[in-house]
Amino acid sequence: MTHPHLKLKIDGPIKRRGMTLLELIMAMALAVFVLSTMAVFMKISQEAWYDSTQHSDLVQHARVAMSRIVNDLRYASQWNGYDSILNTWGFVTVNLTEGGAAVTAVQYQLNSGKLLRKININQWYVVAGSEMNSRIRVVEFNPSAYAVDSSNNLYTPVSAIDVQYVVVTLKLQDETGKEFVLRSGVDLRNKL
Repeated sequence: MTHPHLKLKIDGPIKRRGMTLLELIMAMALAVFVLSTMAVFMKISQEAWYDSTQHSDLVQHARVAMSRIVNDLRYASQWNGYDSILNTWGFVTVNLTEGGAAVTAVQYQLNSGKLLRKININQWYVVAGSEMNSRIRVVEFNPSAYAVDSSNNLYTPVSAIDVQYVVVTLKLQDETGKEFVLRSGVDLRNKL
């Protein structure tokens, strides 16, 4: 049926075009909820990525420091032990050359979270990169409780000179406060 003046055809309910205000508000609320949930998950994943990147960088620098210490100790001829006055751990390396013997004194020191190294009377320098500078909490050099003589008999070392095996421990802490430990045992290969 059509209206005589408007010439509109009306066959049942009026067909709408567009959205009501209520539908628009509901759609916007749903979109805000979905986007905010996505933002929360993105922030959590970004923080996890950042933490893991920082942690892996710290571990890498700690491994470099441990490698330096182990290499120095491996070729040590004599363990000098810990000097409580200077707060240093030291050992001596003797390299035999054609012209005689080159004696090198190596010292390590933990100072304000920085692991420092000094050879002979040179200046102290930081062992690893700046990522680790203030994160080392403890450095331990633990000489073995037993040594082996030239006849392969086990005995207790009476002095630092008799030490043949040292366990090195680095305890570190990352930005979040998580602590971890690197430990390595080293045979002194150049015992005199």
